[in-house]
Amino acid sequence: MSKNFFKNIKENINQPIKEIKINSNGGVLSSALKIGKYVHDHKFKTGVDDEMRCYSACGFVYFA
Repeated sequence: MSKNFFKNIKENINQPIKEIKINSNGGVLSSALKIGKYVHDHKFKTGVDDEMRCYSACGFVYFA
């Protein structure tokens, strides 16, 4: 979970990121906490579209 997130962030470093859309069936709590801290520190907005999910550990990212 966190490897993909941070890889995508690194690949898009030249583009300003203001919001991330989340789609996850859950995951590893420690990864969600790392991502959540990053999201919080960078003041990203989070969103879940109608057809997306945010279960379990994903909630820590969403509420960051």
